[in-house]
Amino acid sequence: MSIRKWLAWSGLCSILTVSVAIAAEQAESTPSQQDALGAALTAALQKQAESRAKLAQDLPVAVSEALARTFQAEALDKMKVTPAPLKGTYEVVLGSDVFYISEDGKHLVVGDIRDTDTGENLTDATRNGLRKTALEGMPEDKMIIFPAKDDKTLYTVSVFTDVDCPYCSKLHNEVAKLNEAGVKVRYLAYPRAGLNSKTYKTMVSVWCADDPLQAMTDAKARKSVEEKQCDNPVNDQFLLGQEIGVTGTPALVLSDGELVPGYVQAERLVAYLERKASMAKLEQESADIKETAKQ
Repeated sequence: MSIRKWLAWSGLCSILTVSVAIAAEQAESTPSQQDALGAALTAALQKQAESRAKLAQDLPVAVSEALARTFQAEALDKMKVTPAPLKGTYEVVLGSDVFYISEDGKHLVVGDIRDTDTGENLTDATRNGLRKTALEGMPEDKMIIFPAKDDKTLYTVSVFTDVDCPYCSKLHNEVAKLNEAGVKVRYLAYPRAGLNSKTYKTMVSVWCADDPLQAMTDAKARKSVEEKQCDNPVNDQFLLGQEIGVTGTPALVLSDGELVPGYVQAERLVAYLERKASMAKLEQESADIKETAKQ
């Protein structure tokens, strides 16, 4: 759920709370109904107060109060707030969303922070970490995996896919090239038409097939797939995709959590993975040299 939805929902909650309170005063309700309504409102206010108190433990008062004014209690409980790279601000993580609030609590910033020396997008680094952690919670045995050739995996790419998506089919036609280059492709389900759609039911059949890899290939070639039902992860994977920012398919998530939306030609993807690996190696070597110099 995006921060904008949290904000919109929070505002709606406030309006509904006031409306219900006014309606309770004006409506001809029984004493027991009024008591029940009063208890519900008291519980909601107590929950908000508890969430605010918990949030205020390690934060400036201005920050905790501003967040409490802006978000509903459920959001406050899920927040992680830490000092941001930009002086005078705090980084707020809510689900897969990252945003910032000034230390005086007056400004909420939805956007990215970049390091002007290195060009690194520091906000993306946080998002990538969140995606990586979220994906680690989905067992590989729940995915449909096309392994690297001879199981010699150099890179792993997780792909949120839809069997009725033309560009997903185009990418699937190049999976063999990716496997040849040492890329393990892990498929997760993301039926764009939503749960219980025709695509959703086809994807359940693919995951439940005796040979899921062949069923995936058949479905993407517009061949019929035998309808099957079983205990499957399609629903969970669809919700996971929404949680980590997937909005369309194919959506590729690299091993460091970077999200690459859309179709990427196999040769270009492999070249990009190789560059990332080289850069990561250089960064590690540089860090090791600096650490050695301190000793």
